[in-house]
Amino acid sequence: MDDCKIAAPRQCFRLEEPAPNFSAPAYYRGREIEVCLRDFRGSWLLLFFYSSDFTFV
Repeated sequence: MDDCKIAAPRQCFRLEEPAPNFSAPAYYRGREIEVCLRDFRGSWLLLFFYSSDFTFV
């Protein structure tokens, strides 16, 4: 996963097109890990994020 970084800054997403590859920190089973979009290829995936703690979602 070390070679997986943000695909391009300010890249627009388009309907019915594959999402660009990127990596992001994630919290999983009590520890912080880095996940990469390509690791989920062929699977359904829901990405959820919030801007900061105590933000109402």
